[in-house]
Amino acid sequence: MKKSKKIVFYSLILTILVVAGIAIWFSTLEKWEPPVKPKSVPQDAIWAGGYDGGCFFLLQSEYSDTSRFTVYEEHNGDIWYDGLFSCGKKDFECIAKSEWSNLLKQYNGQEIVMTNPEDKSRHILWHPIE
Repeated sequence: MKKSKKIVFYSLILTILVVAGIAIWFSTLEKWEPPVKPKSVPQDAIWAGGYDGGCFFLLQSEYSDTSRFTVYEEHNGDIWYDGLFSCGKKDFECIAKSEWSNLLKQYNGQEIVMTNPEDKSRHILWHPIE
């Protein structure tokens, strides 16, 4: 009987240590939030990105398979790119049913990347029109 009490006692101690360790680990995780919008970025601009960075987007024209977007740098609000972008008509038909701002993923310096709402593992690329 004495041996089983020791096993229960050590199991309880081990459980307490594991729970305390997990609680301490979660308390040290940094809370991440999108950056504060610089004053030079219009109020209507939408931020997209992740903890490692992103940018602000402003739709400047009617939303169609050829649309004008302005992309603003996230820290200082400088315009990174301002111009027309296009995506395929079939891709646009797929995303037109959804709110475009919810689909934004990133600007990779060349294209605007949006999530395909019908297939979350697939992206839709908007290419700049030169």
